[in-house]
Parts: sequence; C-alpha cells; structure tokens
Amino acid sequence: MTSVVAYTLIRAGYFLGNDIGPHNWENKDLHKIMLRRKLFIPAPEGMGLRRRTVNLACSMPGMMRRKLLARGLGRFLGDRNASHARRGFKIRHASEYTAELCALLRNPVPVICIRNPIATCQSIRRRNPEFPDPMRRLEATMIAVDAMRKLHALNLPFIAVEMDAVRRNPDKFVGESCDLLKLEADREDIVRKISRPGYKTVPAGMVA
Repeated sequence: MTSVVAYTLIRAGYFLGNDIGPHNWENKDLHKIMLRRKLFIPAPEGMGLRRRTVNLACSMPGMMRRKLLARGLGRFLGDRNASHARRGFKIRHASEYTAELCALLRNPVPVICIRNPIATCQSIRRRNPEFPDPMRRLEATMIAVDAMRKLHALNLPFIAVEMDAVRRNPDKFVGESCDLLKLEADREDIVRKISRPGYKTVPAGMVA
C-alpha cells in the first residue's frame, strides 16, 4: 500500500531519490546506510518474513536511537537539504522511528498509510503464511497508529492516508495529493495505473 503513495508522488514529479527500488520505491542509498550502521540487520532464517531485514532501531532507547540515526543519516540528509528545496524518501520500518527521523529533517511532513487492520492481517497471512500467531499480525498493524500518536504528542504535522479510501476513490487521492503539494501531473493516467492490482512501473527516465 505504501508503494501506491510513492508511485503517485514519483509520477507527479516529486523527488524521492536517485537510487530507488523499481517496484516498492524504497530509497536504496538510505537502506545501505541503515544496514551499515546496523540499524537494520538481515532477517534470521526461519522467521517467516519476506521483508528481509529486522529493524534494530525500534528496540533501542530513544536517546541512543537518535544519536545513531544522526550519525548515520546526518550527512546524507544534509546533502539532500542543500541540493533540493523539497524532497522525500521511502524507507523500510520508518514508522517505527518517525519521531527521531523528524528531528533530522527540514520542515518534515511524514506520510503515514493506514489500512483496515483485519485486511492487513489477511494480507500478511497471504504473503507470509508461516508468520506466527494472529495477535502478532494484528499488533504489526498498529505501528502506524503509534507513529501518529507520537507525532501528535510532538505537535508535528503529518499526512494520514486511508488506503481503503484510496482503493475506493483513487481519483480523489491523486487530485488531493497533487493539489496539496502543488504538483503538475497526468492525473488521469496515474489514476488508471494505481487502480490496477500489483506493483506499478514508472516510465523510463523518471527514476535516474
């Protein structure tokens, strides 16, 4: 579901990075930094997870997490701030340390995707049938809600996207996104693409 939001932004001309995944639109440069700083580690065999990495940052005390993120991402984000008036990125597990990331960003506005928790559990079960215990699956759907709670407590702005509403009314989502961010785009074509099932492909030359 996060890939639909990222795809829409990329198609509308919003900069999300020079080296990003062709289907999930995650920022590869940031991902490498997180692995190198051991904020991510490869997922152990037998965990039944397709996401391939485990986020260690979420298990650290807040102060340690902030220091490691600043040390690992400070230069990268500083370079981005210097070269782009506005930009974004999509990175795995970000909702688990959104508040700490915001401290490193210039005028941050996180985008948090919310989906019906039962539908999310069903999706997790289809993708990872060996994922344990239904309650753990349900708990995994609450991460985004917890991120919004922390951002609200810090009085930080954020955009919450109700993914079930996006699925029902994609043209409204695309229109509101482009209007809010003042982006010029072929809205009808983006709506057609995100209305279809499966991962989307950005036209050649849009991701460099």
